[in-house]
Amino acid sequence: MKLVLCLLIVALSAYIGRLFSKKAAVRLDYFRGYQSGIIYLTDRVIGMNLELYKALSTNQNDTMHNFFCECAKMLRNAPQQRFARIWQACFMKYQPSYLAGDDLNVILSGGEAIETLCANPSEKQAQAYIKRLAAYLDEMEADKRKKCKIFNTAGVLTGLFIALLVI
Repeated sequence: MKLVLCLLIVALSAYIGRLFSKKAAVRLDYFRGYQSGIIYLTDRVIGMNLELYKALSTNQNDTMHNFFCECAKMLRNAPQQRFARIWQACFMKYQPSYLAGDDLNVILSGGEAIETLCANPSEKQAQAYIKRLAAYLDEMEADKRKKCKIFNTAGVLTGLFIALLVI
């Protein structure tokens, strides 16, 4: 009976460790979707010379579709308002709970980058923010690998420790 209980404890704690590591993976996937949405948006504004609200409303990115559509609607209703404020208001409405402080700063600075891009539509202007976003994604990828190893190991070791206490 104790052996079954010990195995159950180890399995449960390993599962909890995997849940914590899954949060880092979900956060990384969200940022990958955000990056593809920003690339699509800058391509439409620069390459096709679309107005910003049209570029936002035509974005079919699964991760950011509702957010971009809300930005387009608010921009259309209040064109005199700064786009960075609209971006911030929309993001606060659609903000996922698993994002950290630095994540919020990177995404909120995207509104300023797009506003600057619309004022001066050039390839260099768009690439500056995309490069910064790519560097942040590389940091997140390394952080995810490290955290996943830590959480998985900690889960198993905690389960083993508790199993030893039960025995």
